[in-house]
Amino acid sequence: MKIIKKIKDKLYHVLVEKNFSIKYYHQKWVSEDKRANKYSIVKSVLYLIILMLAVHILRLKKYRQSGGKPFFGGSESELSYKYTPQEYAEILLKYDVISFDIFDTLVFRPFQNSTDLFYIVGQKLEYIDFANIRIQAEQTVRTRMRENKKSEEINIYDIYEYLEKYCGINAKDGVSAEYETELELIYANPFMKQVYDILVCNNKKIIAVSDMYMTREMIGDILCKCGYVDIFDIFISSEYKCGKYDGKLYAEVKNKCGKEFKYVQIGDNWKSDFENAKKYGFYTVYYENVNHKGGYYRSYDMSTVVGSAYRGIVNAHFHNGLNKYTMQYEYGFFCGGIFVLGYCNYIFRYVQNNNIDKILFFSRDGEILKKVYDKLYPGNNSTYAYWSRTAATKLGAGKFKYDYFRRFIYHKISTEISIEKVFTSMEINSLLPQFEEKYKIKKDSVLNSANAEKITEYIALNWDKVVQIYFDENEAAKRYYAEIINRCKRVCTVDIGWAGSGGIILSYLVRDLWKLDCEMFTLVAGTNTAHNYETNMSESFLQSGQMASYLYSQSHNRHFYHSHNPSVMHNVFLEMLLSSKTASLKGFKKTDNSSGYELIFAERNYKNDKYIDEIHQGILDFVDIYCCHFKNYRYMRDISGSDAYAPFRHLTVDDNKYFKILFKDLHFDIGIGEIDIKKIFN
Repeated sequence: MKIIKKIKDKLYHVLVEKNFSIKYYHQKWVSEDKRANKYSIVKSVLYLIILMLAVHILRLKKYRQSGGKPFFGGSESELSYKYTPQEYAEILLKYDVISFDIFDTLVFRPFQNSTDLFYIVGQKLEYIDFANIRIQAEQTVRTRMRENKKSEEINIYDIYEYLEKYCGINAKDGVSAEYETELELIYANPFMKQVYDILVCNNKKIIAVSDMYMTREMIGDILCKCGYVDIFDIFISSEYKCGKYDGKLYAEVKNKCGKEFKYVQIGDNWKSDFENAKKYGFYTVYYENVNHKGGYYRSYDMSTVVGSAYRGIVNAHFHNGLNKYTMQYEYGFFCGGIFVLGYCNYIFRYVQNNNIDKILFFSRDGEILKKVYDKLYPGNNSTYAYWSRTAATKLGAGKFKYDYFRRFIYHKISTEISIEKVFTSMEINSLLPQFEEKYKIKKDSVLNSANAEKITEYIALNWDKVVQIYFDENEAAKRYYAEIINRCKRVCTVDIGWAGSGGIILSYLVRDLWKLDCEMFTLVAGTNTAHNYETNMSESFLQSGQMASYLYSQSHNRHFYHSHNPSVMHNVFLEMLLSSKTASLKGFKKTDNSSGYELIFAERNYKNDKYIDEIHQGILDFVDIYCCHFKNYRYMRDISGSDAYAPFRHLTVDDNKYFKILFKDLHFDIGIGEIDIKKIFN
């Protein structure tokens, strides 16, 4: 028997677990049939065979595209934007009694799977594997009731009496913990709440009907907490010992409310709220389950609790039907929100654990990070610090000579930039005439490998002059950062990445060149990857602890370290989440005013503003919603780098198809001038 079970489990893993489409539809079918008491192993196997044919042989579009792929059709939320609340309410106003399903219709839980709430309950009860035990206990109690030829409708007390007897969980404590958790986390469906309010204003008789193990009193409290305070009556299967799953609860509704009325049932379960309601004379309006609708497009390569919370929040926000959002907003919400929230919490933990006195959020990537960080941790000691690759490379030239040549010269080969622009970017135009004369190369010549060597040779011969050109700028930068650091002893800088050179160079300047008594640490979202030419550029700093990476590095989340590919724009796409409308810092200027410095900025680029505003709003909304739901569970902010990166990784499938649609009009600056994104994609 054990061998047969092992073979069965292996086949299920290979044929079902490894394919999202098959697993999703099969589990959905099984759960519905078990609920309706129609399940059989033979039917289950036959349906599994049909699904495999649909996916692997017929390759039906419906099933292939449900396999955890992003939505490539533009705005995902538009799929569920069909009626305004007023239009929806007008459909219902012609009926005498309006019956709403409760869970996943009137109210939502902030999880994709309702049973994932049991993980929170288990943590409260400090009972290991509680979620699985709780699910199994409910199934066992129902089965025993059915075998004893009683109704399989049970209540929450039946479940916890079983758990007390066989698992040692105090029944009173268990019921209390589960009910309190439901009450804390449940929230009103914003679309249905508006529909409900319109119906109430029109004096309609509204009832709520649910197949649920909670008591009527508990459900009443939940509805009141969500603002549904004018419900005429509540019908719960655990109280009437019959349910919507067999239709008999609808008969109880009519017996109590009157058979002469016109009834309409609104709910998300096709069998219970649509087919069975019709059999008992109810008109029906199907409200598609938000997690069924949005689950097709979410990332599933995430940890159980955070992954379910993430998917549940995104699915409910996009598919409740209330709003239609832009793709840019959606990108910020479902990809940027969890990343920024997780990164900010990582920063907070790092600051606590390393006795950091102050955080410097580097411009421009740090703008949205600081905004969210201040929202999460008000009163913190942090500053938005102006810094850039260009400024760091110039000011650190005295030590980081190789990096100077690489960034200003060799990284720009094959970009069709002129030699004059190369000298201008380095701000050493005064040396250009002598270079032209010495090497007989005109300033309007295009940079290439051959003349790059000559430029490097010439600058190296005049290195003292180059360093002297940056002397006053270094003095100005010193005054700026001395003012910011302000006698702090341990400071960390925050950036998106990738080599972390901005933070490392600033550390050298603060400690060695400017002689400020401060120890500097560098936090980055991600590092260079296996696809970079300089793969190991910052490994010693990561190993020593002077630098730390949130998402991945060689020693952390290596699968992302190997998959994240800057050569196909992954850096740019991730940077867009943290992009800013402010101009990039070119450098510092020494002045005679009271501060002794002035910040010099590049020309402002206005072309991406529409992207940035929408992306940032999406990020802020996700953070607000997630933190509101889990305000009593601060540990839910502890989002791993793996979970935070998973939605972005999810979008890199199909040759960046999603990004080609999302950023079709994007313009960006890589330090040499504006580039059209279409040239990169083509």
